[in-house]
Amino acid sequence: MDVLASLDRILIKQKKELLEVVSSFETNNQYEIREPNGRPFLTAQEDTSCCSRQFCGKDRPFVINIFDYQGVPQIRITREYKLNCCCQGCSCCSCCKDRIQVECPVDRCVGFVTQECAFCNISYGVFDAQHEYLFHIKGPRYCMCTCPCSDKVFSLQTPDRSTEVGQLKKVWGGLLTEMMTDADSFELLVPAQMPVDQKAVLLGAAFLVDFMFFEDNAGNPRCVSALGWWQRAPMEVLRPLSRILIRQKIELLEIITSIETNNRYAICDSNGQPVLMAEEDSSCCSRQCCRNDRPFVFNIIDLRGMPQIRVARHYTYNWCQCCSCLGCCQDSVDVECPPGHPIGYVIQNGACCNISFNVYDANLQPVMFLRGPNYCLCTCPGTVHTFSVMTADQTVELGKLRKTWGGLLKELLTDADNFELLVPPEMPDHHKALLIGATLLIDFMFFEDNDAKSNGMRIF
Repeated sequence: MDVLASLDRILIKQKKELLEVVSSFETNNQYEIREPNGRPFLTAQEDTSCCSRQFCGKDRPFVINIFDYQGVPQIRITREYKLNCCCQGCSCCSCCKDRIQVECPVDRCVGFVTQECAFCNISYGVFDAQHEYLFHIKGPRYCMCTCPCSDKVFSLQTPDRSTEVGQLKKVWGGLLTEMMTDADSFELLVPAQMPVDQKAVLLGAAFLVDFMFFEDNAGNPRCVSALGWWQRAPMEVLRPLSRILIRQKIELLEIITSIETNNRYAICDSNGQPVLMAEEDSSCCSRQCCRNDRPFVFNIIDLRGMPQIRVARHYTYNWCQCCSCLGCCQDSVDVECPPGHPIGYVIQNGACCNISFNVYDANLQPVMFLRGPNYCLCTCPGTVHTFSVMTADQTVELGKLRKTWGGLLKELLTDADNFELLVPPEMPDHHKALLIGATLLIDFMFFEDNDAKSNGMRIF
């Protein structure tokens, strides 16, 4: 801690975890705290349960113990679980505000960092052990589009917010590191004469910011980088996209109790930034009894909560999920955009052992054809399952819909699936909306039910 007392620039570098990169199995985070010349003088080790890491993701509670290089504990940072039910950047409800407590040395509280309510602005209050306001941390605007390659700067200000006294920077780690890992680097710039206790609390703030906005590369907002979509209509949101990611959220209640809950999905751009959210609306009875065969309505909303697309599936009796040669057995969804304005339909095609769907416009004119893998062939559990998006006459491939491998633990314990839709950017916007509806139907038909004893068939 004598070293920390003299520093005006502190580097925080997260270690890369090979197991996490290869398997998507979330491990305890580890960090090195370094001097300006890059020499490490402290190490930080997360201590959380395996269950909370896998299922709570970046929202998990944690204890981070910071040791010197003799292994002696110096600082402890504790975060309690908070229900992030609204936009992570604002958190206007007290139950949603993230908070950490910092002890230095261990068992001696020196301060707290608390998230503040500031719509679209990332904001924190830094307090001492007596809850006296020390600093205000002002982050970048959550709703502003910024270059993904830029450093993200959090300004450290006096309590009246009139003077900047330092900065916390999330440093760009390079394209490969940012895309493949959640290992992040931070730089803390403070006056050298700042008390050690206050520097320790600001170290805690860096860890909280990392977890909230930079920890999860699997679909959660990787901080402030592309929510400039906020004010756009759905067609404008989808228009420039040639790669659309559709990621189902993990439901902890469903994992623990096997009670089927309403599915929720984040629809993201190619950078993993959510642009639309999809939430299922179905009855509890149909979810428990009909499982993956249940009828549903999906309301797809923008980031302001405004309804933009509606996808509806009617109940059909599926005695054989793959072929469905009878009209009464063929699954289908109706797509409306905006709600109340039909733009088309996706209807299962009768083809023994070959999965296929016809995509129609609002006038029931064929516009696309989806050809899936062979239903009767065995595949490796780690296989990426590809559905070809073709012209209506099946002569030209327009794009692909892929069900991606989510990692062994996630695939075994949950039915939360990830899809990747690759289409030409010039494809009409309403065709992209129809393919999003097709993705939801395919997920329910073939990837929804992990319970081998249920009436659903998770075929792959």
